[in-house]
Amino acid sequence: MRPVSERLNVIYIRYFEDFAVGKGTLQTITGTSQVLNGTLLMNPGNAEHCDLENDVDFQNIFLIASVTLPLSGSFALRFNIQNSSDFYRMVADMATSTMRMERVVAGVPTVIDGPHYVDMVSGVQYVLSISTFFDDVSNQTMIRYLHDSNVVGQVFDSAYDKGKFGFESQGAQSTIREIEMFLKPLETNRINPNFQVQ
Repeated sequence: MRPVSERLNVIYIRYFEDFAVGKGTLQTITGTSQVLNGTLLMNPGNAEHCDLENDVDFQNIFLIASVTLPLSGSFALRFNIQNSSDFYRMVADMATSTMRMERVVAGVPTVIDGPHYVDMVSGVQYVLSISTFFDDVSNQTMIRYLHDSNVVGQVFDSAYDKGKFGFESQGAQSTIREIEMFLKPLETNRINPNFQVQ
């Protein structure tokens, strides 16, 4: 039993998927994937994008994915997606044990930060994260990317300020166990004693 004097802070999540029942709102863009035992198995060449109400307007996000990286090739978090050819992506490259940030325009990637060496082992589950913040004074988006809560890199860019998010696997099969996405500023409530919302 919880003490009646306890106070709780409730943080509202915008998107959560644990693949308990299929792929949820993810839609296949290229390649193939399947859900098995609460895990999304992404085959080489597979890309998945979210399909949510108002997702084209997602701005200032914190995106988290629990991922088992492939034996070879790469895995990427896509975000600020305009369409299947224009977006940002954070790439975890197992061949070089590096992570980098890319801007993809008309399907052509350009590295805008990195590569940075990161200690990664294939077959191990890691938490990969993206944090974005759009500065309406400079018209640039601050992009910070993390590996197991450790900041890998940060860059400012003005190509895309909002959009959908998604994932891709290249070269070998990747698996995703869980996805969370928050919109910033975080929407919170404080629950005081006797369940009074502050």
